[in-house]
Amino acid sequence: MPFGLPPARPFRFVYQDESGEAVRSSHRNFVVGLLRVRDRAPIRDAIAGVRQREKFLNEMHFSKLSPFRERVYIEVFRAVRKVKREFVFSAIVVRNNLIDISRFSGKRHLAYNFFTKLLLQNRATWVENAIVFTDAKLRIKEDNFFDYLQSDINLTLSRTVIRKVESIDSKSDDIMQLTDLLVGCANNMSPGHACGDRKTGLRKIAQEIGLIHRSDLWIWRPRNR
Repeated sequence: MPFGLPPARPFRFVYQDESGEAVRSSHRNFVVGLLRVRDRAPIRDAIAGVRQREKFLNEMHFSKLSPFRERVYIEVFRAVRKVKREFVFSAIVVRNNLIDISRFSGKRHLAYNFFTKLLLQNRATWVENAIVFTDAKLRIKEDNFFDYLQSDINLTLSRTVIRKVESIDSKSDDIMQLTDLLVGCANNMSPGHACGDRKTGLRKIAQEIGLIHRSDLWIWRPRNR
């Protein structure tokens, strides 16, 4: 740490989401993303302000993009950019043709579990005693994964990275919805991904204003390739 600078504030919350499907031939990639958050209040206030101005009450999803939603999402991106100090986004991009599903007992949800743990384990800097939130609709909660994720990462890194893991309904949490938008942008940015012009345009705006960078993407490759 440079002399005279205060220590970085720790991340106390981590939001996890996915885009694409593992081991599906129709999906070139799947992506697991993490939004590490220091203080949630400024992010929530920024999004709430956009919702009020635009009179937008629906859930935000990257997969749902009308002209009105596009305008709202862009305004959300601009609003949260002003409080960017409170969060950091990262993602792991996995090509489906590089996955040997037999390593996961033929179960796709075990692949999601593995890459979620791998990403969090390698992006745990300044994550301290954090609550990890996942969307209640996601697959990673199977096979007692929440308990395993917490205990394994804390043991591997020899400190309390995770205090607990919870699933939440994304409809009730704007930060989880922001995570969905950024994970969708990450998938759109990933090599070989085909997507509509409107979604690509939204992703480019997220890049231009500094919410997501190519350096935020870990393009995973197996060690033997």
